[in-house]
Amino acid sequence: MNIKNFLLRQSVVITISIICVIALISFSSYAAFVVQKEDADAVIIDSGYLKITYTNGNILKITDMVPTADSNIADLAGYTFSIKNDNSGIDPSSLDSNTIIKLMVNSDNQVPVEYIKCQLFSGTSSNPFATPDTTASTMQNIGKNANIIKSIILNPGNTKYYGLKVWLASNAPNSVIGKKISLKIQVDSIVNE
Repeated sequence: MNIKNFLLRQSVVITISIICVIALISFSSYAAFVVQKEDADAVIIDSGYLKITYTNGNILKITDMVPTADSNIADLAGYTFSIKNDNSGIDPSSLDSNTIIKLMVNSDNQVPVEYIKCQLFSGTSSNPFATPDTTASTMQNIGKNANIIKSIILNPGNTKYYGLKVWLASNAPNSVIGKKISLKIQVDSIVNE
């Protein structure tokens, strides 16, 4: 009788333990990477303590571009996004985030990378294009640098606001006018402990 009770008790404990582990894994996986939508264009990604908000989405598809001189990009529309290191009450001294902003060429891009130019700006939530953060560069040159356009250390609780402008280089041939530029903004981050 004691052996039967012991085996029954042990099987109940094992069953409860398995259920708890499965529930823990399910909830942890869900919390580790959550994508939320505020409106049709915005993409909000919460991953751990990092919150990335792409105001216009993270995929850039442009078809109506004409060659533009670098000095004339002020009137071009741009893409905006923000990156927040949201420590949510955890010890702020241990949660600096080493963040890398990349610009990737998508497979459906139709314009050669030597004619696609871009420039990253930073500023405030109301004016993310306030200050040039990088010089104007072609995607060909960015590709030589592992597609990295900016590397930052983001302190706990801080938010950085960025604007990105993309245009056709002034030396682009007529054959690329009207073709689709397709790029993706990618943010990689490692929390420094």
